[in-house]
Amino acid sequence: MKIRRIIIISAVAIAAVVIALYLIGMFRKYSDFTVISTAQENNGAYSEYAAFCGNLLVYGSDGITCFDVDGNPLWSQSYEIEQPIFDMCGSYVVIAQRDGGAVYIFNEEGYVNRIDAADRVIMAAISSEGTLALIMEKSDGCILQMLSSDGQSMAEGEIYTKNSGYPVGMDISYDGRLMAISCLTISSGNARTTVNFYSFSDAERSDSAVSYVYDNLVAPEVKFLSEDKCVIVGDTCAYLYDTSADEPSQSGDGIMFDDKVVSVFEGGECFGVIFRNENVRYESADADTPDNHTYRMDVYSARGSLVFEKGFDLDYQEVSFLDNGELCVLSEVSAIIYSDSGRERFSCSFGEEIRYILSQGNLNNYAFVYADRADRVRLK
Repeated sequence: MKIRRIIIISAVAIAAVVIALYLIGMFRKYSDFTVISTAQENNGAYSEYAAFCGNLLVYGSDGITCFDVDGNPLWSQSYEIEQPIFDMCGSYVVIAQRDGGAVYIFNEEGYVNRIDAADRVIMAAISSEGTLALIMEKSDGCILQMLSSDGQSMAEGEIYTKNSGYPVGMDISYDGRLMAISCLTISSGNARTTVNFYSFSDAERSDSAVSYVYDNLVAPEVKFLSEDKCVIVGDTCAYLYDTSADEPSQSGDGIMFDDKVVSVFEGGECFGVIFRNENVRYESADADTPDNHTYRMDVYSARGSLVFEKGFDLDYQEVSFLDNGELCVLSEVSAIIYSDSGRERFSCSFGEEIRYILSQGNLNNYAFVYADRADRVRLK
């Protein structure tokens, strides 16, 4: 009995130490790191980056390559696309030529298909099942088309821009069932946005399932946040929709912004907006008193509730959610990483150009991607 008691007490003590160390790691603020391994890479001067199925996509005008976390190329495809349109959902990726006809589809194993569109592509999006949505422009309007990953047309429709406005934003639902399009009309100097949801659950039908009209709003950002939530974000407000049925419904009265939006980002069933202000004071969570910040970042859940707001001064180039739910603000040579509750976990100036940051599963493990290499690191 005594031995059993000692074993139980020891197990509880060890568990307490493990939990304490985990909490210390969670709430500690880091500014340095240790390099675990380095992989030499040549990512080119104009490459773009995206985390994809636990790996890294590097793409640009001359091709796309998928690397694993150690910098080993998994697959690659060359092409010539001067202005690539990029979209990703689940394990599928689409890259299309803006104002051209070339459309490439990839999955986690690499090249799937090339599709030559009938008209000039101005927007492209892909579902988690590989269903492709295209908006193509012609002389008197735009053509909407849904295609399977092998290029078979599933449904088509048209937008007459004179009556409905010009498409400025588009996305396809995770399951490929719905397409959401934001169209802009300018009349007598006034802006009007019409949000159209098209249902393609019936292959023989592509009529608008439902439309919403908003005066004095320009809303180019359209994104399905989950299987049943969609958001449009404009310059002064955002609207959320329940898309669980074939006829989507607006959720609530919208989120009104006090300041003008300068950029939008999304991921992990959340979305964020960034405002730039010169005169407004924002309270920093890392200071005892209010502080001035160049930017304010508001992050919202798919239900429209404010998750956190944060002021920062980094002259950012990109803001993105990492695979572990954290948020990364990246400039040319610096980065800030916030927890999913908005607490600053890591801040560093690298002294050289940094291109991208990926989370690596464990609490403090990341991959830092530079122009010539990728370092696997651990915060310290």
